[in-house]
Amino acid sequence: MDWLIDPQLREEDLAAAASPPLSSVLHLHGAQLPHQSAASAAPPSPTRTSTVRRLSSSSSSPSGTSTVSPVKKADGPRKTPKNRSPVKNEAAASQASQLEPTKRLSKPDDLSVAVSISAFQSPADFHIQLKEKESDLKKLMEQLKVYEAAAPIQRDWKVGEYCAAKSAEDGRWFRARLCYVGDDGVCEVQMVDYGFLEVLPLSALQTLKKKHVSHECFAERCHLADLLPAGSTDRTKWSQTGIEFVVKQLKGKELFVKLEGETVEGFGLPVDLLIEETIPETPFDPPRHEYMSLKQMLLEKGLALPARRGKSVSSPTTVSQPKADPFRTKVVMVAVSASEEDEEKVGEQHGIVNNMVAIFQPDLHVAPHPAPVSTVLILVPVYVDHDGTIYAHDITEEESNSAFFERIDHYVRTEAPEGHLEVKIGQICLAHFAVDNVWYRARVLEVEPEAVKVKYIDFGNSAVVLRSQLKLATPELCRTPQLAYQLVLHNMKPDTDDGTWPITFLDYIHSQVVNFRCTVEIKGSTSSVPLEVDLLLSDGRNLSVTLMSMGVAVPKNDMEEFYQRSADITSILQHSNPYFPLSLGKADSLKYVLVTHIELPNLVYLQRSPPDPNETMSEDELRDLATERENLNEFVQLMDDLNNLPPQTPALGEVPASGEMCSAKYSADNRWYRGLVAKAYPATKTALIFYVDYGNSEVVPLQRLRVLPARFQDTPAQAVRAYLNVGLPEGRKRWTLDDFTAMADTIYLMRHAALIKNTDPLTVELYSEVPHSDSATLSYQQLINSGTILQAAGRPFQSLAPPVSLLCYVTVDKPLSHLRVTRIGLRLVCPARDRRIVSVETHLCDSLSFA
Repeated sequence: MDWLIDPQLREEDLAAAASPPLSSVLHLHGAQLPHQSAASAAPPSPTRTSTVRRLSSSSSSPSGTSTVSPVKKADGPRKTPKNRSPVKNEAAASQASQLEPTKRLSKPDDLSVAVSISAFQSPADFHIQLKEKESDLKKLMEQLKVYEAAAPIQRDWKVGEYCAAKSAEDGRWFRARLCYVGDDGVCEVQMVDYGFLEVLPLSALQTLKKKHVSHECFAERCHLADLLPAGSTDRTKWSQTGIEFVVKQLKGKELFVKLEGETVEGFGLPVDLLIEETIPETPFDPPRHEYMSLKQMLLEKGLALPARRGKSVSSPTTVSQPKADPFRTKVVMVAVSASEEDEEKVGEQHGIVNNMVAIFQPDLHVAPHPAPVSTVLILVPVYVDHDGTIYAHDITEEESNSAFFERIDHYVRTEAPEGHLEVKIGQICLAHFAVDNVWYRARVLEVEPEAVKVKYIDFGNSAVVLRSQLKLATPELCRTPQLAYQLVLHNMKPDTDDGTWPITFLDYIHSQVVNFRCTVEIKGSTSSVPLEVDLLLSDGRNLSVTLMSMGVAVPKNDMEEFYQRSADITSILQHSNPYFPLSLGKADSLKYVLVTHIELPNLVYLQRSPPDPNETMSEDELRDLATERENLNEFVQLMDDLNNLPPQTPALGEVPASGEMCSAKYSADNRWYRGLVAKAYPATKTALIFYVDYGNSEVVPLQRLRVLPARFQDTPAQAVRAYLNVGLPEGRKRWTLDDFTAMADTIYLMRHAALIKNTDPLTVELYSEVPHSDSATLSYQQLINSGTILQAAGRPFQSLAPPVSLLCYVTVDKPLSHLRVTRIGLRLVCPARDRRIVSVETHLCDSLSFA
C-alpha cells in the first residue's frame, strides 16, 4: 500500500550535507540561491528513538505530499523523550501582539546558506548540515560500509574518542564520538555527521581507518540566537507547543541559516533560520520566493521572548567570526583520553557509582491514572506501545507533572541511597533515561546480571539500563498515581491475520499523534484501563477512520456502534430533515440502482442508475432514461460547483445544531458534499454529518464545515434509504460484523435491478438481472443459501396495533396575500403512545391561492 513508508534510512535519500567552515561559507556565498529547489529535510514529529530527533529524507505519503519516514526499530527497546504538555504564556502572548508582522524578504540574507536539519530536539538544540556537501557525505557513508566485514575488536575505549559505530536501528555504520563508556560493555555515542545519540554495546564499535578521518564533522550543533522560551528564563525549557510550531514551520521547506554570533559553550552556534515560501504565479506576477525569519515568527506567536544580548553575541547588523571553525572539528583515530575529572563527571551524569553496597527494592504499587471527570479530553500522546496502546498526558496536568519530576530529581540528587539496587521482575524502581539524562519511575520487565529492562510507567516506553542506573523507589513517590492515561481505539483492531500491530502501522500512528494535541472522546466506562476512545488528530481527522480508509485497521466484530449511528440518523431523517426526498417509484415497479452505502446488513442507500441503453425499451422507458441522464448530469455539475465556491464562502462560527443543512469536507477525498447535521458535539467542536447524496456519515470537525448556499438546498437528496426484504436467521437478534462484511462484498457499489415491495417504509429486493427473467437471481442469493440471512415473505414490518389519527400541515414560502404551498406533510400520530410514528411529505407542482 502507498502509505507504508519504507522505514529504513537509505543512502540515496540522505538529505544531510557536510560543509567547510561556516564562517567561510557565509562570506563566499553572498545571496546566491540554488538553481533548483529541493525539499530540505525538516523536523518531523519525534521518532521513537531519541529526544535528539534523527531525520530521514522525504518519502511519498498517501496524499502525495512530502513526509518524513519513521525510523524502523531494530530488536531491542525503543526510546521516547519525556513530554511536556504545551502551555501558553499570557504575558508572552500580550507582548507578541505588539510586535511587527513577520517580514517577508524577496531573497535570503546576504550572509545565509542553504542547510538541512539532521537532528532536532528543540529551538535550543538542533544540528544542521550544509546542503552543498551532500555528495561528500554520500561518498563517506559508502566508504564506511567497509566495516561491515570487520571482526569484532576488544580495546579499552575512552570518553571523547572517535570510532566507527554500527547503528542498532538500521545496521549502518557512522563516524561517532564516545560520550559515555560503562563497565558492563555498554556505551553512548553521538553520530558526529548527523548529531543524534545512540546507546550501543562496545562490540558495535571499530577503530576508524586513517582514510576516514580526513573529512571534518558534517553536522554542527546550533540554537536560535537571542531567544528565551515563553514563561521561562531557561533557554532549554521550550514548551511542547513551541516545539510543535517549529516542526510544522520547517517541515518540507527550503531552509537557509544566518550566523548571528560566536559559538556558545554547551549550545553551539547562535543562528536564525530563514524559511523559503513559494508564492504561486498570478495573472499579474510571475512565481517568486519569499523568506521568513523563524525567530521573528516565534516572537509574534508569543512562543518566545527576546533575550538580553550577552557578551558572546554580536550586534544584529554584523556577523562575528567564530573563534574556532565550527565545521573544522577533526575526527582522529585515537583521541587523547579524557581526564579523570571529566570521566568522573560523565559517570555522575549517568548515575555511575562505585559503592557496591546491596540495596533491596521493596514491593510498591502505583495506581492507574484517576478516572476522568469528563468524557471529552484534550491530551498529548507521548508513546504508542507494541499492542497499540497509546499513552497520553492531560494538558491541564502539565504543571503538576513537571513538579513531580522535579521531586524525583531532587530525591535522586540529595536523598537516594547509593549502592547496587537488587530488583525483581514486576517491581517499581527509579530508572535513568540516557537520552534526556532524567530519572523516572519504572517497572522492571527483565533482569540480567549487568543490565535490566524497564518500562517507564508514566510514559509507556521501555529501555535497557545498566544496574548502576537504578535507584530505590520510595512509598512517597509511588503514592502519586500514573501520570499517563492509557488509551485504545474504540471498536478497532489491526487488519492482520494474527491480530497484532506491525511495526510499520505503529510507526505511522506514532508519527500522527505523539507530541501533538489530540481530542479524545471516551466511548465506554471512564474507570476502565485502558480507556476506549475515539481520537481526533490535531488536524481534526478521526484516527480510526483514517486507519480504516488506509486499509490497515478494521472494526471488531461488534455492531453496537453501527446500530447507534443508524438510530441517530433514523431519528434526524424522520423528524428534522430539511432536504427534499427523492422518490424511487411505486410498489411493484422496477428501477435500476447503485448501492452507495450500507448502514446495516438490511438497510442500504440507493442512487438511481440509468438502464443499459442497448436494452429494448418502450417509449416511456426511453423518456425515463433521458430524464435520469439529465438529472445525473445536473447533479454532477452541482457537486463540481460546490467544490469550486470562492474561498470567502461563509464559514460556520459554531457547531450547527442537529437538523441543519451544511456543506462538509469528506475526510477520504477532501471534497465538499451536501450534509445534514445528525448530531452536534459542541464540547469537541465536531458534528456527526450525514451525506445526503450518498448515505454515509462521519464525525467532522468545525473547521471542515461551512454554510450551504441557498442554490444547493433545493435539489432533492440523491441517496434513497431502503430496507432489504431480508431478515435475521432463526434464533438471532442482532446483526454481526461478519454479516455486514458479507453483504458489503455482495452488493456494495454494484448495479442492481430493484423491485419495490413496499413504499412505507421503502422495502426492495435487489436482483442481478431483471426479475422474472430466466437468469434473474437475488443479488444476495448466496447469503440466503448459506444461512447468513433469511428472505422475508411479503411485508416484513408489522402493522401498528394502536389506532392512529391523521394530521395535516402545510408549509408556505411567502407570508403574502398570494401564498404558494410548497410542501404538504402527513403525520401519523399514535394517541396511545403520544408520539409521531412516521412523516410523509409531498411536494406540490401547482400554486394554491388563498383569499
